[in-house]
Amino acid sequence: MKIVIVGSAELADKIIFISEELKNLGYETEIPYTVSKIKDGKFTTEQFRKWKEEKGGDYFLRDKSRVDFIKRYYNLIKNSDAILVMNCNKNGIKNYIGGNALMELGFAYVLDKPIYLYNPIPKMSYTDEIKAVKPIIINGNLKKIKNREKCDHKSAGMLVWKNSQLLLIERKRYPWGFAPPAGHVDDSSSFGSAARRELEEEVGLKAKKLKLVAEGRKENKCHRENGNWHYWKIYEVEVQGNIKKNVKEVKQIGWYGKDKFANLAKRTQKYLAGEIQEDKWQESPGIEPVWHEWLKELKIID
Repeated sequence: MKIVIVGSAELADKIIFISEELKNLGYETEIPYTVSKIKDGKFTTEQFRKWKEEKGGDYFLRDKSRVDFIKRYYNLIKNSDAILVMNCNKNGIKNYIGGNALMELGFAYVLDKPIYLYNPIPKMSYTDEIKAVKPIIINGNLKKIKNREKCDHKSAGMLVWKNSQLLLIERKRYPWGFAPPAGHVDDSSSFGSAARRELEEEVGLKAKKLKLVAEGRKENKCHRENGNWHYWKIYEVEVQGNIKKNVKEVKQIGWYGKDKFANLAKRTQKYLAGEIQEDKWQESPGIEPVWHEWLKELKIID
């Protein structure tokens, strides 16, 4: 699920923090253009505030930029699943929502996207218009954001071998860990077609031949709503093409032999035993726990 964060660049630090928190919860995020520049170190929040005071507003940034800020945000919202408005205190008004944010609320409403407000609706001249778009108020609790993606409880996993080495990816989001390419069946007509789709989507390879080697239910969680178990089908796959990493989903990709497997498996065992804290696991994980189970059952690891 992708969430577009709406808010003033003067709240850059807060927006960047919330963006990272949402990513840790398994969401993709988009942040305002100016905030992205602050995040990248092009200038600071204080410099931005100073420029606004000197120039009488931020139009000078819009005028100089090749980016059409309004069209950019419309397109981001159009291609997202929801927006989160960071309506914090500003200009002496509690939970302020400015003109740009109001326009973006309108975009989201017309595009039928859920609208979340970080704080309650402010008392302003256009309070009624804000109420009319039916925002969901989360009162600072990001866990109140509902993932629109429903888990279908069906997953396909793909084992791709090359000279006794197995292709593994490290995921960029929950569930953290190293794993073979895998994904939900979703709208695919079968587990097999889902396997082909996910293989190409995650690592850029086309499946020539699928061989079912295992199947069954696992009590593994995913980032989707109600995603607390899955029925799996695991395939060995003959492939063609060149590896191409999906940069949105995959942190790294590579071929792993017995020694590398052993090290990753040991780290997973320590994590499952409670010897590795969650933040350390996210920074440097082992094999994703559900795949640790499958690889043991398939006698790929001890």
